[in-house]
Amino acid sequence: MPRFGDLEAAIMDQVWALGDPVRVRDVLEELQRSPVPAYTTVQTVMDILFRKGWLTRRKHGRANLYAAAASRRTMSHS
Repeated sequence: MPRFGDLEAAIMDQVWALGDPVRVRDVLEELQRSPVPAYTTVQTVMDILFRKGWLTRRKHGRANLYAAAASRRTMSHS
């Protein structure tokens, strides 16, 4: 499994749990963290995960939709 930071791991867990391509807002609403991170923090971390190749991204209107580049199982065997 890739070595994710704490927030990266929480975001990837939510992306895998939600399944379908997700918006930043979808992930933020599901994060069970205290304090709740700012929208821009989650957006930045998801962009970093995209640049690292762990998330895919496509434009949908004004929003970006993100999806896991690989399943949790595939990544756990990396």
